[in-house]
Amino acid sequence: MQHCQAWRKCIKKDPEQHRLDVALFRHGLICELLRLRPGAETAERLRHLAAQPHVIPGSTRIRVSEQTLRDWMRLYRQGGFKALKPKVRRDRGQFRRMSVETMECLISIKRQNPQLAVRQVIEQAKTHLPATTQLHDSTVRRLLRREGLMQQTAGTAPDCPRFAYRHAGELRMSDVMHDPKIKVGQRRHRSYPIAIIDDATRVIPYTSFARSEKAQDFLVVLKQEAVKVFSFS
Repeated sequence: MQHCQAWRKCIKKDPEQHRLDVALFRHGLICELLRLRPGAETAERLRHLAAQPHVIPGSTRIRVSEQTLRDWMRLYRQGGFKALKPKVRRDRGQFRRMSVETMECLISIKRQNPQLAVRQVIEQAKTHLPATTQLHDSTVRRLLRREGLMQQTAGTAPDCPRFAYRHAGELRMSDVMHDPKIKVGQRRHRSYPIAIIDDATRVIPYTSFARSEKAQDFLVVLKQEAVKVFSFS
């Protein structure tokens, strides 16, 4: 997860370099496939690559589907290496689903009341906008930040996204992912990676594979995480 945060910083600093890194990653996966003739060998290689974990530039995902690999092969054959670069959105930085009137209303409220949090700005804006207007915290926060209206002023509490904690260790969450089946003896079983995630830093301090995603499997992971925490305290 720390690796992904570093990628996000690189994306903001040099978007073109990120597009190049993504294209290199994609080409690295499909270069061997491009030399194979369509058939059983190619299908087997596709399945193998789809089952393997990968470090994907700028993404928290670790899997690439067989269909995605086929799409990259098709793009490369049609347009070469350049076709593997992610497309640049022409409306990048714009708010496609928010009207000019809605943006002006939100900006005006925040300018007149700098101490208001994002949720409070939204609540006030709803009294002036049509009932069908949908406003999301993250979108409004991004708009106000772009306008330079999110700087913290003296005497006001920092405006943090909901469910986001400021310091490491304040909140730990868990998540589970369904991985491909693994062979145990003569039978194939599905594996379930269960991870503990720190909310503030997005660091994964502990993770373990389980045979199911039932409560008892989570308890084993939580117990190991507790042992790790207390061993460092």
